[in-house]
Amino acid sequence: KMLKGLKIFWALAVFAFAVLGAAAAWLCRLALLRRDGWRLPCVCVFFVVLLGYLLGGGVNAAIFRTRRQRVTLGLAQPLRIALLSDLHLGFFTTRGMLRRAVRAVNRENVDLVLIAGDFFDMDLDSLRHKEECRALLRSLSGRYGVYGCLGNHDFYLLDARKDEFLRSSGVTVLLDEAVKIGELTVFGRRDQTDPARQPWQTLRPGDGEKLLVLDHNPAAWRDYIGSAGLLLCGHTHGGQFSLLEEPIGLTVDIEERYRTGWLTENRIPILISNGVGTSVIPYRLFCPPQIHQIDLHSN
Repeated sequence: KMLKGLKIFWALAVFAFAVLGAAAAWLCRLALLRRDGWRLPCVCVFFVVLLGYLLGGGVNAAIFRTRRQRVTLGLAQPLRIALLSDLHLGFFTTRGMLRRAVRAVNRENVDLVLIAGDFFDMDLDSLRHKEECRALLRSLSGRYGVYGCLGNHDFYLLDARKDEFLRSSGVTVLLDEAVKIGELTVFGRRDQTDPARQPWQTLRPGDGEKLLVLDHNPAAWRDYIGSAGLLLCGHTHGGQFSLLEEPIGLTVDIEERYRTGWLTENRIPILISNGVGTSVIPYRLFCPPQIHQIDLHSN
């Protein structure tokens, strides 16, 4: 039912764009044929700008930005990692988009690739070219491998095939588990929608500033005060639609400062990524898709 509703929503969105385009064309033609002063030309300009604004979001959703950052984590040897989040593989995240994301990551020559949840969208059967997508994920290049945590969409997708898909794609999913990468400990959390998620107080693996936590939703950042050196998240899509730096469309119920980007809370560096894919419709407005290259160093 949900997938059917999304398809209807998308069809209506395409229809709305078509109507706006036709209206703008008609007004422009009318403006050329008649000379009614300044009102009609202004209306025409408004519709043309609005149409460009709407159509530009589709282009914006397909153009990646690579963000680079250096973070002090007390490691004796530097480590370069790549972060992706919110792939939303399904009806709208195509093999072409995934291919561009993988190529962008592999260009960075990283030691470790991390994926902060929401591998899938709503329905695994809607993922076209499964084998090609599997091969693309398997081609992610990290000297120490590819690790990830699950997000809310992954939890909602009650399909056992998703686990096999990720395993065969070369992705090791951490479910309230840790893995040691040299001096660095990477801890992947279950999503907050998962009732099997354990309280952080019972899991704390130690390692302090050398502990990197991968948690899909940034809302639980307070759990890691005094026990983690870095927190990497996704989930918000940066709002997905934004106007004058204010979210106006699909977003999540979270404080504005935790919507996107880097911030520091109680001496914990936190990254909230816009992610790669989109939710509901393949559209972003001033919230471009992102991948991240992060250099962890000692000072």
